[in-house]
Amino acid sequence: MFDSLFHRQSGPDKAAQLAWQERLRDVETRWFAFLEKLEDRMESLCSAALPELRALRRATDDVNRRVYQKVLSGVTGQLQNIHDRAYHTHDEKVLDTWYEFREEFKMTHAFFDFGHTFRQNCEKRYQEFEACLWGWDKLLHETSRENLEEEYRRVLEICTAGGEKFTCKQCGAPISIARAFFISVNLPCPACATQNTFDPGSEARELPFIARDLAEKRVAPLYEAYQNGGRTPELFRQYLRARYDELNRMLPDLKAHHEKRYHNEAATTQGDEGNE
Repeated sequence: MFDSLFHRQSGPDKAAQLAWQERLRDVETRWFAFLEKLEDRMESLCSAALPELRALRRATDDVNRRVYQKVLSGVTGQLQNIHDRAYHTHDEKVLDTWYEFREEFKMTHAFFDFGHTFRQNCEKRYQEFEACLWGWDKLLHETSRENLEEEYRRVLEICTAGGEKFTCKQCGAPISIARAFFISVNLPCPACATQNTFDPGSEARELPFIARDLAEKRVAPLYEAYQNGGRTPELFRQYLRARYDELNRMLPDLKAHHEKRYHNEAATTQGDEGNE
């Protein structure tokens, strides 16, 4: 989908600037959409694999232990393939476009800042994608981890306590953190209106993944009922609804995202039912 974008622009300086504006915006939009599709793919893949991995890990026989390792290897291999797709697309499309732009507009050119902003936006979005991917990878490898309830409470406290000492970089006034954040956000200072970036820290970024793992554990009996009850679409939807209800309770700020994922998965189940 990127191929038609990557050709050299020509023409007068002003015309070249306008052409590059359109080109960079288009590439950035496509890059963001591409990563979002990969993230949706990761979430679908890992959400389906986690209950199976946990069930296999609870088994005590050697056969299921070997199956556990095989399933884990297969899923993490697919994650690696997703990572490779993003990595190569970033190099071939985003970076190549950036290098070409720099050949035409040097740092001393007034228009250079526009291209530099494009580069920063694409890089930041790529970092967010990688953080998401490694979060899933860690979650998969920790399917045997115990004390999830304790871990969730501990990290939630970190998310909340991180803002107790947060002050404005400009005037030093305290900035209240009204809720738990697990990603970097820009917050205005109530005293001078300066925008301040609040970074909750690396452990806080794990909260969504810990919550997903904990939600799976809390509704594990419903997943087992689905497995032992003929794997019917109705039983799966009951398990699915309960899992997302748990996530909504733990991460209410992500409710819109959770509900979107629930309806997508439920619709897929409905489609499978119609094909039986």
